Amino acid sequence: MHKKSGDHYDFLIAGAGFAGSLTALILQKSGFKVGLLEKGQHPRFTIGESSTPVADMILRELSSKYNLPWLYNFSRYGTWQQSHPEIVCGIKRGFSFFKHYPGEYFTTDGDHKNELLVAASSSDIESDTNWLRADFDAFLVSKVKESGIDYFDLTEIMTATRNGQWEL
Repeated sequence: MHKKSGDHYDFLIAGAGFAGSLTALILQKSGFKVGLLEKGQHPRFTIGESSTPVADMILRELSSKYNLPWLYNFSRYGTWQQSHPEIVCGIKRGFSFFKHYPGEYFTTDGDHKNELLVAASSSDIESDTNWLRADFDAFLVSKVKESGIDYFDLTEIMTATRNGQWEL
């Protein structure tokens, strides 16, 4: 999609990953004119992510607060699989923290003093998820396009100047 020179936005967001796409959707729901730029295109390679109980609560809150009902289903493995089995994710069984020091090899002992294992959930349905970001980010971009937000992929910001307003 190409727009003519002189288009104006309240917000122009660089990067159509999870944060950029979700921010664009929320700003639009809040009444702003939004444009979203992506240097690459989707689906694209990206490192996976996993949810946490707090992140799940935030997704549910954003879903309700900004009238994004489809977002709620991504807050748990069970609802994700029921509503969007085509978007790849996995069950998150737990995660670990390891204390280590720069320049030193990791060491442990019988008491596991430098380790912490955190269980993620009590059931598969309520489980947190490991996200395949390539699939999930592409889905979010499809929601951006459906909502009518101006979306520009394969677009790189070469210069930015400010004379009262930003010009890119």
